Amino acid sequence: MSMTSSNGNDKTRTLGNILRLERQQGFRDRAVIGGLDAYMQRWRGELGAAADLSVAYSDMDAGQRKAWIESALGRMGDSGQASGVRRRVSGVRNQVSGDRQQARVSASTQSKSIDAESARGAAVPAGSAPAPTKPNSAGGKRQPHKSPSKKVDSTPIKLSDDVSRLGSVNSRTKSKLNGLGISTVEDLIHHFPHRHDDFTDVRTISQIVPGETQTLIATVWDVSETGRGRVKNAQATLGDDTGNIRVIWFNQGYLVRILKPGMRVVISGEAKVYRGRITFQSPEYDIFNEQEGLTHAGRLVPIYPLTDGLYQRTVRRAVKQALDAASRHIREYMPQDTLRLYNLPGLQDAIRQLHYPDSAEQMESARRRVAFDELLMLQLLVAQRRIEWQSSGGAVQLLSEDGRLDAFLGSLPYSLTNAQTRSLNEILADLKREIPMSRLLQGDVGSGKTVVATAALLLAVMNGYQSALMAPTEILSEQHFLTVANLLGAAEGASMSGSYFTASLPPDGREVKVCLLTGSLRKRAKDDMHMLIAAGAVDIVIGTQALIQEAVDIPKLALVVVDEQHRFGVMQRMNLRHRGGTPHMLAMSATPIPRSVRLTMLGDLELSTIDELPPGRQQVRTRWVEPQQRDNAYAVVRQEVKAGRQAFIICPLIEESEAIQARAATEEYERLSRLVFPDMRVGLLHGRVGQDE
Repeated sequence: MSMTSSNGNDKTRTLGNILRLERQQGFRDRAVIGGLDAYMQRWRGELGAAADLSVAYSDMDAGQRKAWIESALGRMGDSGQASGVRRRVSGVRNQVSGDRQQARVSASTQSKSIDAESARGAAVPAGSAPAPTKPNSAGGKRQPHKSPSKKVDSTPIKLSDDVSRLGSVNSRTKSKLNGLGISTVEDLIHHFPHRHDDFTDVRTISQIVPGETQTLIATVWDVSETGRGRVKNAQATLGDDTGNIRVIWFNQGYLVRILKPGMRVVISGEAKVYRGRITFQSPEYDIFNEQEGLTHAGRLVPIYPLTDGLYQRTVRRAVKQALDAASRHIREYMPQDTLRLYNLPGLQDAIRQLHYPDSAEQMESARRRVAFDELLMLQLLVAQRRIEWQSSGGAVQLLSEDGRLDAFLGSLPYSLTNAQTRSLNEILADLKREIPMSRLLQGDVGSGKTVVATAALLLAVMNGYQSALMAPTEILSEQHFLTVANLLGAAEGASMSGSYFTASLPPDGREVKVCLLTGSLRKRAKDDMHMLIAAGAVDIVIGTQALIQEAVDIPKLALVVVDEQHRFGVMQRMNLRHRGGTPHMLAMSATPIPRSVRLTMLGDLELSTIDELPPGRQQVRTRWVEPQQRDNAYAVVRQEVKAGRQAFIICPLIEESEAIQARAATEEYERLSRLVFPDMRVGLLHGRVGQDE
């Protein structure tokens, strides 16, 4: 039977596939969607005489269908001998792999063999070897994956090579990767996926269930381009031993040049019902190749962090090429005893499995190894930082044996708790040494951290030096300023004006000068404050990040206290540390920090914990209510206010933000004061409110 076009030949071969599957399934008219009559009617123009039927196939009985199919296959050159053709093709393949010298097949013979295998593609059971080795309708030639204009460098790829050495990385991809901080092959190998899509559930077409993520290994029967204008879609019919299914890739019309009839493919995704039929819409796909393995479908598929204009398939191809070419150069630095002790895989295997794992268990094992390495490196860095800081020496020894600190503590209207006393003694012991203190004071809100920190700040002043307290916000800085003023008796006759006050210390009446330095101060007031601090006329400086500006000079700084230390970066803390000489540092936090986290992230800090509340402090009770129970919470607020108490309603934002979906204080204030509590006095307090207000 002669055909007039290559497209006609493709359709005739596809029809042959369908007829053989129909014969294999017992002539039940289930080999093609909508039935054989509808398929032949649709492609009558391309099929020509092969589509002629004197009686509709659906009206034939099983014997008539068998006779017609055998006759049609005979006219196509099959004559019921497809199995013989398969045996001959298999023999050629075995000879080629076993002895290339004795199995030199002419180009024409190979072309016929490939065509014969393509013709039998629909009957190949799922999971068997692919029919053509590198299928393509354009004469069976292999589709190039590299740009033909790119020069090929035959030297082996090293980890230190630029990513452009990889054939799959062109100049545009290189630029996008550079934007992610990836410039070398090693950088790319260490660009780990943040998750994997599980496409390991492989099913036959008859087992496909709508709404579930599943994988299908099948043969392409036909593929065509649809759509209008610039938006082109690719649609294909795939088949296996159990039936066939329609697949469409939206806005990916280029796939008609990649997917060809007779080609074995793997698709993964969620099946849906479209117009009463189960279909796959834009699934991930891979061309089935046992030698090269799978990259985008049919396995645990990596999902990488991307940037605009960079796509998952591009990164996967590049990472896989980098692993194949250079992963053997990854050197193991962990002792084998350590690996055995913690049951960790080797680094080379772990990195490969973290990208393309063979199983969920292998992926988890690889993740543990890489996480172990990251934590170990962080621990070593923290330990090195601690050793360097302590070995620097040069810290001022702050002594407390003269009784003046005891006199201050005795002047307080209350006694310190046991936990406060224990923490203060640990701090005082550190301050006596020439090795600079590096300690974290941890305790709940209301546990009395500030009075302990104030005692330490005063000890520096009693020894003739300056000290500083830095807080993350102006409100918190102002709160500390007022608290210290109260502790030093500023509310009982001490001189206090705006952002500066003086107080007398017992027992000898020595004056202590304390100032508040924030970014909102007017320039003239700020310049005056800088001059007083630099001249040594200020003993204790309390402020925000304004303390670490270049204009601030604290020449006799002996102690730095950093409140809510987790809200400052390492460099910010280190900057304040080095404002003058090598001061001692005390960090404070009301956030409970587990020991494991402290050792990992704050390993350079010793720990003191205030684990009891002062007398009279009430335990905090926390209750969670659902959003629909908000009115109940408002009723409790109203009840407490009527009893003479106050209530605070805290919002995460000052003003509404498009980036964060959360309640804003300004809008919530308007709503509460007008709609919820119109009969009560509602105030608004946030970081932009001035000190006087």
